[in-house]
Amino acid sequence: MLTLAQAAAILGRSPDTLRRQVHNGRLRATLIGKTWVVTEEELERYRAESLGHLGRPAGAKDSAPRKTPSGHSKWSEVKRARHERDAGPADRT
Repeated sequence: MLTLAQAAAILGRSPDTLRRQVHNGRLRATLIGKTWVVTEEELERYRAESLGHLGRPAGAKDSAPRKTPSGHSKWSEVKRARHERDAGPADRT
């Protein structure tokens, strides 16, 4: 049995990340007192099924880029704000 802190060190993740995975049902763990523990077998199952798959699973809802109320993508809004921040008074239109 490994604590979530030990499991996190093995996986290169934070204990908080693994705690969220437990609460989301992606990692099976047992609460002993105030400490979550996970078996080595479960840790290997989690590593094989979950690690290396970044982002949302294929077919997840709301996978389209998010738009701001002005209809622009979030990224274009960030770029515009950075440009306005970095531009001098003569550059602004």
